[in-house]
Amino acid sequence: MLKQSSILLIIILASLFLRAQNAPERRGGYYCHKLYQCYFSPYPKNFSASVIIQFSVDSTLTTIKLNAVNSSLVIDSVRMAGVSFSHADNILTITLDRAYIPGEIAEVKIYYRHLNVQDGALYATGGMLFTDCEPEGARKWFPCWDQPSDKALLDLTAHVPLTVKFASNGKLMDSVFSADTLIYHWQSIHNIATYLVVMTSKINYNLDIVYWHKLSDPADSVPMRF
Repeated sequence: MLKQSSILLIIILASLFLRAQNAPERRGGYYCHKLYQCYFSPYPKNFSASVIIQFSVDSTLTTIKLNAVNSSLVIDSVRMAGVSFSHADNILTITLDRAYIPGEIAEVKIYYRHLNVQDGALYATGGMLFTDCEPEGARKWFPCWDQPSDKALLDLTAHVPLTVKFASNGKLMDSVFSADTLIYHWQSIHNIATYLVVMTSKINYNLDIVYWHKLSDPADSVPMRF
């Protein structure tokens, strides 16, 4: 049996006002995706995951609504400030544990699964896994408020097989070996739209590293990875 590992995707969402959906200004999210098996034949696209979404309240709030496509995502349960949910017509409605007032910050945790479907957002084939979901396809692989005009910071940690090269948005902060797992940590300090949040990875990818040396100081160089 293939061992499962995980991808932890942390998205910090700022200045996203969702009054039309009775939702708050979202501040952050912590996503954990178990994708290990997707890299091996028959390259399934199904995985289990969880996400913690942090939000600040701008009007009295008892529920929040997120985009989550029913044909791609199954919601298993909610925790923390979330006490119950309904998932219909591609909208995830989470009932909160009490009424929150403006200025408060709360967190809900969502356990969910991505189905083994070809949905035009997440692809797994031939040892390669990647996402491509503009303009409103992020809702097919993680619950979110999926509007192109809304932007977010990104912090993503990926646990993948040792032979996988994995990239995401922003800067590679770290990569650490742990037994048979390689842990990548990517971070963006610039706000990005949800449809631009990306995972791209492949087993045995040929990584080249070329160093560019400053003309004024040849001893000072910048690595170029491609």
